[in-house]
Amino acid sequence: QWLKQHSGGIDPAAYVNASEIPTFPTDTVKLLSMLATYLNLVNDEVSYDLRLTKTYAGIRSRHLQKSLAQFSEMCGGYVRNNTFDGQHGFSDGGGSRSNMSEIRFCTIRNENWYEPGTSPFAQYTVNIAKLFEAERDLVRQIMPTVISDETLFVTIERPLESYINTGEKTMAFIFSSPIYEVLHALDVYGYLLETESVLTSLLASKQGPSNGIAKMISRLQAHLSKSFVVLINLLRNPFKEDTMPKQTGGASELVSNTLTFLSYLIGYKDLLVNMFLTLGDGHWNQGASQDSQHMSHQASDPNDGLSIFQHYLRDVIDAVSYTIEQGGKQMKRPTLQFVFLINNHSYLARTLRDTMYAGDDDLQSLGLGDLVGRSALLRIESQIERSRKGYIATWKALMSSFPAATLSPAEKLSVFSQGMDEMVRSHRAYDIFDTDVRAMLISD
Repeated sequence: QWLKQHSGGIDPAAYVNASEIPTFPTDTVKLLSMLATYLNLVNDEVSYDLRLTKTYAGIRSRHLQKSLAQFSEMCGGYVRNNTFDGQHGFSDGGGSRSNMSEIRFCTIRNENWYEPGTSPFAQYTVNIAKLFEAERDLVRQIMPTVISDETLFVTIERPLESYINTGEKTMAFIFSSPIYEVLHALDVYGYLLETESVLTSLLASKQGPSNGIAKMISRLQAHLSKSFVVLINLLRNPFKEDTMPKQTGGASELVSNTLTFLSYLIGYKDLLVNMFLTLGDGHWNQGASQDSQHMSHQASDPNDGLSIFQHYLRDVIDAVSYTIEQGGKQMKRPTLQFVFLINNHSYLARTLRDTMYAGDDDLQSLGLGDLVGRSALLRIESQIERSRKGYIATWKALMSSFPAATLSPAEKLSVFSQGMDEMVRSHRAYDIFDTDVRAMLISD
């Protein structure tokens, strides 16, 4: 009865850490401890110890399950609300049409990007560790030392089993989701690593309970390593029938979404550095047949995780540049092709410039531009200059009618006027929202 009075469930999210979670009044803890010690002393038969353990565990296990039920429900709701029709996960980059995952990555809106810590399963993970630590402390205060570890194990067994089952369903959702859910996977991966260490310390003598978490961590590692290859392959095989860029010369959604994705990805740099060191330098290029000009050669230090991660980012940026080149080839007019190239390469260059924070005392972390390096920016700027020359040449082509000996002056003027009218009309339909790019084109 004393146990039941204070085992009706709580909201662990209301408390920052385990020490803040309320358990029992001090007097009640003392009485329970005295009773448990007495019962253990007067009858030391194994069957009685088990009965004492089962009595405590039965009541407190239900308390833990009730406290954690909200998180299991949140996870189920998240999966139901974010699963889309025709979800097929990642493809190998082949074929003439995109799968649903690729289409979603090409069309996702800003409000859909995963924000760190918002995963219901991440919250579940944080709070189950918090509750288990608080329960460990309570068990040690109440139960005799000889049976406290076993009592804790039996108490958390069912809540942990429910957590693992929910985790498996969350893994299934993540593994069949578009590329941007890699951010979700990384976040959960980080929380699982922390929770595994907590459980290991709580149950040093019991390997079984933490095995379920270890399996989830292993599966996430395999999934994440594959996802790095998937992104590169998507960029090296862009613009299938159903994801072609619009004929407006504007910024490609695939380009802008990739850069947004990278800005989120580097927020997990500490996790990724260790992972990339394990996977090895250039693992994302294995089996690639793409032209070597779109791959950097190797990391500056193949034995350093950060250098390998920077190598990967450089290869992604080079692949983005390749995507832009391929998008330009899809434009139906020469002028539109150069506008598309200038627009998108300028967007890429500006993103790198704006995230070069090195030397700024107010910013502690490295930005995307810092990690990729200035040499990549210089290559992109040279591509912009080449496209500007091509753009200027399209205007010069308007003058080609004037030297024609077979045309009268009036005919020459007519041909020129028609070409000029068409050029002006098409320019008015272009999407050039960047004021600097607009000024550059006007100047040219």
